[in-house]
Amino acid sequence: MLPQVFLEQLQRAVQDNPAGIEEALALAEYYGRTGQEEQIVETIDRLEEQYPFDDVGLKLTYDRLLAYGYGHVDRSLEAEKIVQRAFSYGAVSLDLYYVLAYIKLTMREYNEVIDACNQFLSIVKAIEQGLPIPPDLSVTNGHISQTLNFLGSACRATQQFDEAVSAFERSIAADPGNHLPYLNLANTLLGQEQREQAADIVERGLKNCRQVQELRMLRETCQAHTTVSACMIVKDEEELLGGCLDTIRDWVDEIVIVDTGSSDRTVEIAEQYGARIFHQQWEGNFSKHRNYSMEQATGDWVFIIDADERFDTEDLKILRPVLDNKDCRIVSIDVYNVYRQENEESMSFLPSIRFFRHDLGLQYEGIVHNVLRLPEGSGVHRAPVRIKHLGYDLSDEQMKRKSERSSELLEKQLEENPDNAFALFNYAQLLTGQRKDDLTRHSDRIIKMASRAVELTSPKKPNERHIHLMCLNQLGWTNFFIKKYGPAKEYARRAIAHKPNYLDPLLLLGHITSREHKYDEAALHYHKYLDEQTKYNPSLETENMIVMYVDRRINAVYGLGMICEMQGKTEEAQRWYREALSIEPGFLEVNSHMGRLLLAEGKIGEAEKHFRNQVKKSDYSREAWMGLAQIAAEREDHTRAEECYRAVLDRDENDGDALIRLGQVCLKNGRNEEATELFQNATSKAGVGMSAKKELAATLFELNRYHDAAETYQAIIEEEPTSMIYNNLGNCFFRLGELEQAISKYRQATETKPVTPESLRNLGVVEARLGHIAEATEALSRYLELQPDQPEIQCVVGDLCAKAGAYEKALQYYERCLGSQPRSRQALFGLSECYLHMGHRDSALMGYRRILEVDQGFEPALKRLNELSSAVGQA
Repeated sequence: MLPQVFLEQLQRAVQDNPAGIEEALALAEYYGRTGQEEQIVETIDRLEEQYPFDDVGLKLTYDRLLAYGYGHVDRSLEAEKIVQRAFSYGAVSLDLYYVLAYIKLTMREYNEVIDACNQFLSIVKAIEQGLPIPPDLSVTNGHISQTLNFLGSACRATQQFDEAVSAFERSIAADPGNHLPYLNLANTLLGQEQREQAADIVERGLKNCRQVQELRMLRETCQAHTTVSACMIVKDEEELLGGCLDTIRDWVDEIVIVDTGSSDRTVEIAEQYGARIFHQQWEGNFSKHRNYSMEQATGDWVFIIDADERFDTEDLKILRPVLDNKDCRIVSIDVYNVYRQENEESMSFLPSIRFFRHDLGLQYEGIVHNVLRLPEGSGVHRAPVRIKHLGYDLSDEQMKRKSERSSELLEKQLEENPDNAFALFNYAQLLTGQRKDDLTRHSDRIIKMASRAVELTSPKKPNERHIHLMCLNQLGWTNFFIKKYGPAKEYARRAIAHKPNYLDPLLLLGHITSREHKYDEAALHYHKYLDEQTKYNPSLETENMIVMYVDRRINAVYGLGMICEMQGKTEEAQRWYREALSIEPGFLEVNSHMGRLLLAEGKIGEAEKHFRNQVKKSDYSREAWMGLAQIAAEREDHTRAEECYRAVLDRDENDGDALIRLGQVCLKNGRNEEATELFQNATSKAGVGMSAKKELAATLFELNRYHDAAETYQAIIEEEPTSMIYNNLGNCFFRLGELEQAISKYRQATETKPVTPESLRNLGVVEARLGHIAEATEALSRYLELQPDQPEIQCVVGDLCAKAGAYEKALQYYERCLGSQPRSRQALFGLSECYLHMGHRDSALMGYRRILEVDQGFEPALKRLNELSSAVGQA
């Protein structure tokens, strides 16, 4: 540790020179070694403006210290970015792998935790074998112990129990005073029903550890074992019941089932699992039947579970110590509702009380969406134990029956008490459904009910707060889907004001501002969602709220990709899309977006792979089929291109763009009449009518159907009177021999801005053909002002000037032509003729002779030389 005087000198040096890299890094190193991680970030974060440094050593020191600092102050996303940046230039560091292992453990990316820990431990092994000790902060026994603890936790989570036990034992050996591996090892053994071994580990920890509070609590758990009664109410659940019982039969002490009138094999299945079965006729009151099931229980704990739910047996090792803890009386766990739409699975999250001591005598209230009434001041223990609820992942018919039953009961509740805020929320939630069309169809009713629930509740009252916030969220999303972005934004912000880490409205703000084309603001909202989602631990959520987007990073990542694409930041867009693909390879149109960006870069092979993946993973993707068609067309594989365009038209015969592109393919195959029909069909399609008319007119022109082409161009002019269209119409009249009409249209083309240069050229050519020398000269001169590098036209203008007797002017055009084509016979002859008419006989003779050097048989030059020779002889 630095002496105080040197520390103060270093602090002053950093203060006097904020841009000083070495001083700042030295001070940050001190803070890291003295446990002041927040000071690391404050000291060196500002150096990012100077990054990358020329000195590779300074660059690595900066990256490992900054990543270490970020990792210790819950700025995980930033820490990971720094780690990956360091890895990109080949950095190897204990600090980097330590931070990465910690981040990935918090994100439950267990395989990556294991990889990072193994990399860390391989460096430690190399140090033990003689590698010089690096300057890393994580080189201590404490960090080695903690890394092994990370490794054990990841192995346990991936059901590698032997490896987990080994890692925890090694963690204890590295730092016998670290209480965490003792706790984790004991809980792992408890989960494997090795109670005595777990008790031994706890005793070792109590003797050696610096912190023993949690170990003392765990010692009591090792010595006790409580009993559990699973209580269920069922009716016609033969499809789902067995799957539920499979997840609980091996660890609960009894299964109590109240059947409310099943007509299928439900009771038979329950008997096969050894359940205690009771019968009650369904009375339209969930609470009554639920309470009856609890009255039949004999265990220490009541466990509430439904037939359409699945207990995650992996979490039994977490649950057991909680249930055996005498201080725990009521336990809330994590319920994940599963939704599947268009081959895409998503989950919402809800903390739910599912375990409570039988001797509390608790009761449920409410005929539907029943609520467990707790005594005032009851403490609720949150446990990271998961149940998966499949009740929203049923067939359409099953969902319809379930919805009708719930609607009937909710309407009854609201009839009895119209101001029942919880019933209003639940009815609005039911109307929301899980499909966008459900929400938009019932939007007025949803808004009415949710608004009333907001009026009836207060975010300051604990028993009402969750209803208030969830209804604000309902109002935000409903207004968003019906494109009322102002109110949607207001409701989202109100919800966030009361709960800053409320993930659903955070994501919603990103969607809203993106739709409003406020892309920079949208990006900020998406990043905020990602930051909060990274920090959000469902098992620590104490508010009884449904969170629909608890783990939908994919939505924000995809949104950021689309924003970058819209802003022309193609590299950044591809980075976000690749991240989206790593999360969910078949998400929405992410492969199509990647394909489109890669195709624009000319990376046809990669683009094709993404388009094919999109076609494979989605029911239908127009973007992917159109991309594959474009690739085939570029490869001149017209058969494949046609197949792809027809795949689009099979889904939507009115897709005008596909009709046009298929017509273009037909043209390349020589099927001109078929192309004409396709273009004609496309002229009536929304959004592409004008493009189709242009293609049709051009095709008719190529087919020599000039009258039809002229009629089509005339129709186009009524909507789009551009210079090019007037020019093309003039071309039609020219081919029909109607030269005056052609001149009229060419003139209109030259008078319409921006002027198409070809219209001036065409006008000049036709005027010249009709002997209108002055008009032709004017038009072609203007053409050359726009297109100066046209030697043939320069020569033509020279000829026109010469015919008009403007020899000096003609000479200028001939000389320009010869500047780029010095062997042009026409220009040389015109030049010579001008000299002759101007009386410069010698210059003319030189010109004629020059022509013969180029072409000995050029008859006009030979004739002139003979004429001039004869004239000399006669003289």
